Amino acid sequence: VLLYKNAVTSPAEVNADTILIVKAKSSIYALRGTDGQVLWRRYIGTESIADPLRLGSEPNADCLIVSPQQGKLSRLTASEGTPLWEVSLGGRCLPPLVDGENVFVAMEDCLVLWIGGSRCQARSG
Repeated sequence: VLLYKNAVTSPAEVNADTILIVKAKSSIYALRGTDGQVLWRRYIGTESIADPLRLGSEPNADCLIVSPQQGKLSRLTASEGTPLWEVSLGGRCLPPLVDGENVFVAMEDCLVLWIGGSRCQARSG
């Protein structure tokens, strides 16, 4: 028998700027934190294994999404889902890792891509 106790004693604070980014089935959704209204939806395909990644701890930070069927990595604004940049990966990849402004993507052929800065600058090696 496994027992679980929730250690949260108070609800999370959600203000008017909070945007929740979630993956459900084959799409990414942005929800307004105060009432759950869908702000935008983006289809990513049925083969996606990566959850969206927030780029910062701010309640409206941009996010990274992987569209494996299209072979793309995209940085989207949280508020509108507008692409700030997209990069064609040239194949399938593992979920990206984020370190500050740097994004690392391991490809299925063992190549690692580095994407740095607020604009996409892909390098391999």
